[in-house]
Parts: sequence; C-alpha cells; structure tokens
Amino acid sequence: MIRSIFRRSFVGALALFVALSAVAEEVMEEIIVTAQKREQSVMDVPMAITAVTAEELENMGATSIREIQSTIPGFAVGKLGGNETFQLRGIGPPGNNLPTVGRYVDEMSINTEFVAYGADFPLIDVSRVEVLKGPQGTLYGQGSIGGTVIYKTMSPTLDGEIDGTFEISGRNVTDGNSGYRVALAGDVISTENFGLRLMLFQEEGPGWVDSLQQGSDYNERSKTVFRAKALWNITDNLSAEFMYQRYENEQDGLEYSAIDGGPSAFVLSEKVEDEYDMFNLVLSWDIGGVSITSSTGLIERDYISPLDVPGLKPVVELFFPGITDLAPLFGNPQTVATPITAIPYNLYNGYETFSQELRANGSIGERFYWTLGAYYSDSDFFAPLTTEWFPDPNTFPLQALTGNLGAATKAKAIFGEGTYAFSDKWELTAGIRSYEDDRETDYVTALFGNPSAIQRKIDNDSTAARVVLKYNFNDNVTAYLSGAEGFRSGGTQFVATALLGIPEVFDPEELTTYELGAKGTIMDGRFIFETALYRTDYEDIIVYAPNPFGVQAFLNGGEVEVDGFEFGGQFFATEDLFFKVTYGNTDSAYQQDTLTHRKGEPMDGAPETTYSLAVDYRFNWSDSIGGHFRVDYFHSDGTETHIRGFGYADEETQTEDLKTLNVRIGADFNDWSVYLFGENLSDKDAAIAVPFATLTEYVYQQPRTVGITVRTSF
Repeated sequence: MIRSIFRRSFVGALALFVALSAVAEEVMEEIIVTAQKREQSVMDVPMAITAVTAEELENMGATSIREIQSTIPGFAVGKLGGNETFQLRGIGPPGNNLPTVGRYVDEMSINTEFVAYGADFPLIDVSRVEVLKGPQGTLYGQGSIGGTVIYKTMSPTLDGEIDGTFEISGRNVTDGNSGYRVALAGDVISTENFGLRLMLFQEEGPGWVDSLQQGSDYNERSKTVFRAKALWNITDNLSAEFMYQRYENEQDGLEYSAIDGGPSAFVLSEKVEDEYDMFNLVLSWDIGGVSITSSTGLIERDYISPLDVPGLKPVVELFFPGITDLAPLFGNPQTVATPITAIPYNLYNGYETFSQELRANGSIGERFYWTLGAYYSDSDFFAPLTTEWFPDPNTFPLQALTGNLGAATKAKAIFGEGTYAFSDKWELTAGIRSYEDDRETDYVTALFGNPSAIQRKIDNDSTAARVVLKYNFNDNVTAYLSGAEGFRSGGTQFVATALLGIPEVFDPEELTTYELGAKGTIMDGRFIFETALYRTDYEDIIVYAPNPFGVQAFLNGGEVEVDGFEFGGQFFATEDLFFKVTYGNTDSAYQQDTLTHRKGEPMDGAPETTYSLAVDYRFNWSDSIGGHFRVDYFHSDGTETHIRGFGYADEETQTEDLKTLNVRIGADFNDWSVYLFGENLSDKDAAIAVPFATLTEYVYQQPRTVGITVRTSF
C-alpha cells in the first residue's frame, strides 16, 4: 500500500513539475559536480546526487559530515572517536568488513579495508561535498555498493590576490564542559600560473560523558588538521595539482555511557589516538580534445582503538569458574582474591594505501561523450591487539584475546562509460567495470591461550555495469530510468573458526538497483527539486555468524529487497528567504529466514524514515549591518539490529528516534560576521547506539550545545 502511494505520488508530482517548468529562470548559482568523472551541472547528471556547497556549509556552521546528514535523504553517519561509518539507502551490513559507501578526497580514494575505520575528514576549506546515491561500481569500484561520498577541497585561485578566511568559535555543552574551534585558510601564493593555498584547523572539543574510572567529561578531544594545496599550470594544456593533509586527534575516552547517560563503567587502558598523512598528485593534460587525468594517492594512518568488552565475562566465567565478579550469578564459588570486573581491549591499527588512477575523457562530435580508465591500489594493514584483566592484570595467567592482524590487498580495474544523445530529448549512458583483487591475510591470535593462525590468499573478481536512459522534458526538467550493479569483496575470519563449524572464508556480495528519478527547476526557477524511486536486490549479504564465544565471525546470510523513495526540494520565496525540505523512506526486508534474521525483518541499523526542514532568511539589522537567521530540524527513525545465536546477547536491539533542532542567528559587518548558535536546542537524548554483543553500554546524542562564532574574510 505504502509503495503504491509513493509510486502514484511520484508520477503525479512529476506531471505537475513539468507543467510548471516551462518558464523557469535561474535563481541560484549553478552547482558543478564531477560525479561522472567530468564536470557537469548537478541538474544534468542522471542519478540521485546531493551536492552541499561551501556556502551551505557556512550557513549551517558545519565542520563535519555528520552535521550535514540532515540535508541528504537516506544518509546516516555513525561516529565514534576519530572513526566514521556511512550508510546510504539502508546498505550497511554489520561487522568490520569492507565499506559499503566509497570515500574520495578530490581525485583519490580514501576507502579503508575495514568499515569501522573510515577516516574523519573535517569540512574546512571545502568547496563542496557530493553524495552519490546507489551503487557506483562502474566509475568508483568496489566499496561503493551503497554510494559514494566525494570531498572537494578548495584550490588556489591563480588570480594574483592573496585572500582567505579566519573563523573562531566557542561552545558549551549542557552537563558538559566548553571548547573552541579555530580555522584559518587562504591563498599565500597566487600568480598567473602557480598558486599555493594553506588551511589550519584546531579544535578543543567539549566533553559531556562521565566515567567511573576517568572522571567527568572524559570524551573531550583535541584535534589539529593542516592542509597544503598547490596548483601549477605548467603549459596551456598541462597542469599539476598537489594536496597534502595532516590530521591528529586525541581523546581520553569514547562516547559510551551507562543507561540514561549515567557514568560509563568501561575501563580503558589507552587513550584514543588517531593520526594520518594524505597525499594526492593530480596531473591533467588536454590533447586534441581528449582530457587525460592521472591521480596518484597515498594515505598512511595509525589509530589506537581502546574498548572494554565486559560482555565476554559470561564466557570467561563459563570456562574458568570463579574468576569474575559474575561468579555468584553462575552459582560458582570465588576462586581468586580480586575478581575480574572489566576486560580492556586495545587494537593498534595501522594501514597504508597507495592508489593510482589513469583515465581519459573525450567526445565524438556533439552527441557522444566517453570515459575510459584504469585503477590500481596496494593496501597493507597491521593491527596488534591485546586484552587485559581489570583491576588486577595478574588475576589469571591467560589473556582473553591477543595477537596480530595483518592483511595485504592488491586491486586493479579497468572501466569505461559512454553517453550518446539520440536527440535533444533522449540520452543513453552505459558503463562497465572489470575488477579483481588479491587478498592475503596473516592473522595470528590466541583465544584464552589457545593459539590460532589464519594465513589465506583469496581472489575476488567481478564485473559491474550501469545503464541509464535520460529524457529531457524541456530545458528545466529531466527524468531518468537506470539499472546499476555493485559488489563488495569477500574475506577471511579474524580468528580460526573451523572448530565452531564456521568457514574461514566468506564470499562477495552482489547488489542491483533499479531507479526512476527526476530533477529540475520550476516556478520561474524558484523551486528546485530532486526525487527518486528505487528497488534494490541485495544478495549474499555478509552477516554475523552465530557462536557462543562472542567471536566476530561472518557468513553470507541471504537476500534483502529494499524499496525506497527520496525527495529533496528548495523553495526561494524571495531572494532572501528560502525553505529546504528532504524526505527519505527505506523499506527493507529479508526474503527468507537466515541464521541471524527472520523473513520480513529489516536491514540492521537502517532507519525507515528520515526527513528534515530548513529555513534560511537574510535581512538587515540596519542600513549598514546585515542579518542572517537559519533553523534546521532533522528526524531519523530508530533502527533495529538482530544478533541471534550468541546466547548471552539480546537477540534484538533497537535505537531511539533521533531528533535535532539547530538554530543560528547573526550579523554581517562588511568583512566580519558574528553568529550565535544552538545545536540540539530541545536537548533530546536519544540512544543512537545500544548494547550490542560484547559491548554493554550506550551512546547518546550530544546534549544541547550553545556558542558564538566570529568570522572574517581578507
């Protein structure tokens, strides 16, 4: 019934939009994107894209991708410490395997080998963020099964002017402490052929989570980011652009707390420390109407991930009676003087990824555009891991889990895409990518003193295709019908699982999405819209493999169908007042019973409905002082997670609805501006992560935060 309503609403709305579009005029500046590996207006690209510009980022006061998720239908961001996880259109299976949403900075991929370790990328001195929804396997490869996020950093202007921006803000969190942010960015060299742009960002983030071990506000953080970007026009048709970014983040603890926000009982034996260096060299060469682009990238990252896994204590008590504080619950006599009350766990992650892409773009006549390319990457991952007993490390001679995780991956692909315009109305795009990777794992671990080693080499290969038929109703409204494939490579288990009856290797996933979409401008250019209906068939999903030991192991677990609807619109009531609304509905369901899910249950962690509303108004406080008011409201449904077969863990957990109200009001004085802001003004405290498997505490949304921002341009 709901699906039928969405389909009829889509068709009816499209007919109305076409009727109202005949005399549309430009109201807002055209947004140029590179979603199809060439520059196009976002309204001309036949796929669902949300592009957030630098102006929009400034209007929202946003410095992270999580702060703009409300503007992107069907997009969810998880953040813990310095790590980010993305989910698009409900595609985000559990476990720490390969990502389902690709990440790019300019022309380089920054995808990791493990979804939970997506690098934080602050949105400072960024020209735009492009979010491509649906599988992007043809142009962006594996790891983009749900979509792709592209960060476009500011480039030097080469106009001979030395200019930039400076911003400082202070903030205070309810029931927490205070912090500040400082950002400085601008061109320091600008000539006709060479420019250098620098960015420096420093944040002392407030804490608001208390710890029984570490005291009040123990999740406060200290973050420093530096970026240098140089552009050199070597000749009229050859240019080189080099970007380097250094990132450092440190915090005493994570955002976990007890139920209702009480002090965390987690015991951490290390601080959260995160640092990376990122390099990208892009060479662009125009030869006789063909544009050749070479992108060479390197990212090196080290990350200390401390956790506490008290959910393992029942397993410890089961096999070694009397050594934990759970002994009375099991009816066991205490056998040690100092029972184990916590199990601190540390993972020392390090990875290095080199990537190289070479591609060519061109056209034949005025109707055919083509892209051909090749891609190569070489990634190494190494992670020693340790656990301890608390409060007395010597309570028991065997540790719960120790070892080293090592992995090396070499991947290569060739791809191509072509677009042919049959007429001014009809256009056909077709693309294909052939991909293969070689994965070697060397995992050496000891579970309660029992050593195990997994040394495997597996090969994955796949071909992904995309076909799009586009129809231009007129110069202002476009519709498209597409089919696209995505894939995610399989892998090996982290520990030996043969004795548990679980294969040590799991297979790749496959996904196909069929989409009907439309976008355009109507009402004299005052209303801009984008909408899409889609159906996704998701096969061989990688899910948790049930086992009584709490070991993170995986199986391919069945099929899911996802039906979705998205809408985004902006209405310019006047030149100074506009409204923005987004809506996303994701209806996912397993198609049969599996070891972890029952038929009809939704994908784990996927909100069914998200929506947002923004009002942006510019006015004058006086003849010489401008004013700006902005309000954003965001709602995301709570999500379900199913983890059957682990014995000691709840089989189903559910997060609460996330509701956020943000307000900004300020004054502009020529080159200066001053803003007051409030985030989560209604002070909602939804549990956005709940106890799961061996993690027994909660993560709540950040409480009400208020502050002031001062900004100047020079």
